[in-house]
Amino acid sequence: MSRAVGIDYSMTSPCVCIKEDGVYGFHYLSDKKKFIGIIPTHNPKFHIKGYEHKPYKNNIERYNNIGEWVISLLQPNDIINLEGYAMGVTKGVVFNIAELTGILKLKLWENGYHIESIAPTANKKEATGKGNANKILMTEAFISSTGLDLFSIFNITKTKKDISPIDDISDAYHLANYAFF
Repeated sequence: MSRAVGIDYSMTSPCVCIKEDGVYGFHYLSDKKKFIGIIPTHNPKFHIKGYEHKPYKNNIERYNNIGEWVISLLQPNDIINLEGYAMGVTKGVVFNIAELTGILKLKLWENGYHIESIAPTANKKEATGKGNANKILMTEAFISSTGLDLFSIFNITKTKKDISPIDDISDAYHLANYAFF
């Protein structure tokens, strides 16, 4: 049977949500030591694990490491929804994000995976009803849908500017369920 996979892809905190038989596994990379390891949810339907980034000497090695990490989580016949490019990204990072994502797409293609690219606005609209929903609204939609309070689990306040990895988990969850809502 195929698994539904949602990938919220980034350089700092990519997250892969794997949905199989009503159970969700969340896997993300982080450079925050407190978020590395198995994160207790006290709910057998949700498993969360944080991984540490591998060391790298340059951006290409970094992008390759992240892509290889994603591939290591996948199985044949997985149905993959990958978050598309955010058109509002500015500064020089737009090229880095494009290179990072291009390497992942090549790895997925080389390994025989078919991916659907889901626009961030479409994912947000389906999850919250608003195509311009912010990170807090997306996380609140996750909590409403699952009953799993990521703010409490990770001890992060809604007032913090950086709520990673919970916003990445929320986005990946909604991507894994995209078109299944």
